[in-house]
Amino acid sequence: MFQFAALVGPAALVAKEFTLNRSGDNGLYVRVVGRKSGLLSWFLTLLGVDATTVLEVRGDRIHFRSSSLSGSVTTTVPLGTVSECSAGYFKPVIYLVLGVLTLPLVITIIGAIVPIIFFIAYYLYKTLLITIRSHSGHLIAIAFKRSVIEGVKVEEADALAAVDIISELLVARHDKPEARPAQAARPVPPPYQPSCPKCGRKLEPGSVFCDDCGHKLS
Repeated sequence: MFQFAALVGPAALVAKEFTLNRSGDNGLYVRVVGRKSGLLSWFLTLLGVDATTVLEVRGDRIHFRSSSLSGSVTTTVPLGTVSECSAGYFKPVIYLVLGVLTLPLVITIIGAIVPIIFFIAYYLYKTLLITIRSHSGHLIAIAFKRSVIEGVKVEEADALAAVDIISELLVARHDKPEARPAQAARPVPPPYQPSCPKCGRKLEPGSVFCDDCGHKLS
């Protein structure tokens, strides 16, 4: 997972919305919306240009849509086919290394600012990652970071809570007994009604003679 996080880290989305709803009263448990970083992407969003990535977890399926200026791709995975889900974060170690390498510059006032900037960048620049894999090996992954413009602050605990909700849905689905088809009711046989031994006409209970042929009943 960390190798994958390192790969997608530079292309991490900016979180526009991060909603968790454990009760699922509106049918939606997790919703994550992200856009590409940069002022241009933010401006296009204001203009109504749909270039966002959306991850939605519902009671029976996981919906993933990735959009850009060139098109959109939507993937729906039934919840029952999910084999694993995970969450974590990735930090660019290069900022920490550069901060250490520039420590000798602290002998000057201006030079002391350089390592501080790198250390702050290492502390603040955190990419969160949520991955969902199905039994067939299909992988859904979304990498995102906090938004300064939209003011959406997402921490590792939030990503772990999203995975926890998915796990609870999987366990509940696994423990739920399968619905069996209703069995057809057995037909109830009609009550026994004697018949005349001579003509075969059905007789009323307590009859002495047949109402049709007049045969005397024993």
